[in-house]
Amino acid sequence: MTLGGAGHEPALSGFVGEGMLDYSVVGDIFAAPGPPKVIEALRLAKRPAGILFVVLNHAGDVLSANLAVEMANQENIRHQMILTHEDIAPGANAPAEDRRGLVGCVPSTRSPGPPPKLARASTRSTRSPAVSTTTWPRSPWP
Repeated sequence: MTLGGAGHEPALSGFVGEGMLDYSVVGDIFAAPGPPKVIEALRLAKRPAGILFVVLNHAGDVLSANLAVEMANQENIRHQMILTHEDIAPGANAPAEDRRGLVGCVPSTRSPGPPPKLARASTRSTRSPAVSTTTWPRSPWP
């Protein structure tokens, strides 16, 4: 699951599908969705194994996510939040809080699940600048 403002589609909502994200909570144009929308999605996504919650390092996204996570904790909704902040655009020496995590969100949305059925490229590993490599246990393709 993830969240983010509208205005740059398909952006994160374009990653909703089998083997990728189950939910993408969308806010207004360039504005994060409010915590009530996010907690509603967490309730819908609730499952015994928990929820992987991918959050980009935008101030509004982080604020909404943190408030929704507090509500999820009160409701005993199991989750693990990942805050992406590997972006190199602000410069190599920029502090983590200035990095938006635009690249890191892509492998984060893909790593937990099986490869999507429409994928044709090898999924043995995913690499991007300053993001760790994720290796699949096995490839479904010969």
